[in-house]
Amino acid sequence: MRKLAGTGVPNVFLIDGFVEHDGGGVSYRDLDGLYFALAGAVASRVTPLLPGELRFLRKRLGMTQEDVASLGGKTNQMAAKWEKGTAEVPLAEGNLLRLNWLERFAPRRL
Repeated sequence: MRKLAGTGVPNVFLIDGFVEHDGGGVSYRDLDGLYFALAGAVASRVTPLLPGELRFLRKRLGMTQEDVASLGGKTNQMAAKWEKGTAEVPLAEGNLLRLNWLERFAPRRL
């Protein structure tokens, strides 16, 4: 088991899908697929977004801080504070970001 680092999303542990190399390096078999699955899991949760989760989803969506802030009529400086953790991520903006990801990437069900 290996903790996934560098995403900003806390407490993600991998059981498979990676190779540990001599000297401490690690490679992942399907990093794009892993990030896609992780973004889907973050978008589907019902708890408030954490700063790292907001940044992770924003980047997966190809959005700027200004794009995220404009979801709720805020400034990009406010979005920067959310990502740094110096201001709490508002439920509305967090949920709008999640809905944006789900609308774009979640499978359609009839």
